[in-house]
Amino acid sequence: MLMPLWLFLVSSFAVAVITGLANPSHGGLLTQVIQCLLGILSLATIIAGFCFYGWKIGLLNFFVVLTAANVGVWLFQCLLKKSRYI
Repeated sequence: MLMPLWLFLVSSFAVAVITGLANPSHGGLLTQVIQCLLGILSLATIIAGFCFYGWKIGLLNFFVVLTAANVGVWLFQCLLKKSRYI
Protein backbone atom coordinates (compact mmCIF):
# COMPACT_ATOMS: atom_id res chain seq x y z
CA MET A 1 0.00 0.00 0.00
CA LEU A 2 1.38 3.37 -1.04
CA MET A 3 1.70 6.35 1.24
CA PRO A 4 -0.76 9.15 0.43
CA LEU A 5 0.77 11.66 -1.96
CA TRP A 6 0.45 14.67 0.34
CA LEU A 7 2.14 12.77 3.19
CA PHE A 8 4.93 11.71 0.86
CA LEU A 9 5.58 15.29 -0.29
CA VAL A 10 5.39 16.71 3.24
CA SER A 11 7.84 14.12 4.58
CA SER A 12 10.21 14.80 1.66
CA PHE A 13 9.98 18.53 2.44
CA ALA A 14 10.68 17.94 6.14
CA VAL A 15 13.72 15.74 5.50
CA ALA A 16 15.16 18.24 3.02
CA VAL A 17 14.69 21.19 5.42
CA ILE A 18 16.46 19.27 8.17
CA THR A 19 19.22 18.42 5.67
CA GLY A 20 19.64 22.11 4.91
CA LEU A 21 19.77 22.97 8.62
CA ALA A 22 22.56 20.46 9.28
CA ASN A 23 25.44 22.66 8.16
CA PRO A 24 28.75 20.79 8.31
CA SER A 25 30.85 23.96 8.37
CA HIS A 26 29.61 24.75 11.90
CA GLY A 27 29.93 21.29 13.34
CA GLY A 28 32.26 18.38 13.48
CA LEU A 29 32.46 14.99 11.90
CA LEU A 30 29.13 13.91 13.37
CA THR A 31 27.34 16.77 11.60
CA GLN A 32 28.92 15.75 8.31
CA VAL A 33 27.81 12.15 8.80
CA ILE A 34 24.27 13.23 9.70
CA GLN A 35 24.05 15.54 6.69
CA CYS A 36 25.35 12.78 4.42
CA LEU A 37 22.73 10.33 5.70
CA LEU A 38 19.97 12.92 5.36
CA GLY A 39 21.15 13.73 1.83
CA ILE A 40 20.99 10.06 0.93
CA LEU A 41 17.50 9.90 2.43
CA SER A 42 16.45 12.93 0.34
CA LEU A 43 17.81 11.26 -2.78
CA ALA A 44 15.93 8.09 -1.85
CA THR A 45 12.67 10.05 -1.60
CA ILE A 46 13.25 11.47 -5.08
CA ILE A 47 13.91 7.99 -6.47
CA ALA A 48 10.85 6.63 -4.66
CA GLY A 49 8.76 9.39 -6.18
CA PHE A 50 9.87 8.36 -9.64
CA CYS A 51 9.43 4.62 -8.99
CA PHE A 52 6.11 4.56 -7.12
CA TYR A 53 4.26 7.63 -8.39
CA GLY A 54 5.61 8.19 -11.92
CA TRP A 55 7.79 10.74 -13.58
CA LYS A 56 5.50 13.73 -12.99
CA ILE A 57 5.37 13.26 -9.22
CA GLY A 58 9.07 12.37 -9.19
CA LEU A 59 9.89 15.65 -10.91
CA LEU A 60 7.59 17.53 -8.54
CA ASN A 61 9.28 15.83 -5.58
CA PHE A 62 12.70 16.79 -6.97
CA PHE A 63 11.70 20.47 -6.98
CA VAL A 64 10.13 20.13 -3.52
CA VAL A 65 13.35 18.68 -2.11
CA LEU A 66 15.51 21.26 -3.88
CA THR A 67 13.39 24.14 -2.59
CA ALA A 68 13.17 22.73 0.92
CA ALA A 69 16.93 22.25 1.19
CA ASN A 70 17.44 25.89 0.22
CA VAL A 71 14.83 26.94 2.78
CA GLY A 72 16.75 24.95 5.41
CA VAL A 73 20.02 26.67 4.51
CA TRP A 74 18.27 30.06 4.62
CA LEU A 75 16.80 29.29 8.05
CA PHE A 76 20.22 28.22 9.31
CA GLN A 77 21.76 31.48 8.13
CA CYS A 78 18.96 33.52 9.73
CA LEU A 79 19.34 31.68 13.03
CA LEU A 80 23.11 32.12 12.90
CA LYS A 81 22.79 35.87 12.34
CA LYS A 82 20.35 36.24 15.23
CA SER A 83 22.58 34.28 17.57
CA ARG A 84 25.49 36.64 16.90
CA TYR A 85 23.54 39.60 18.31
CA ILE A 86 22.83 37.91 21.63
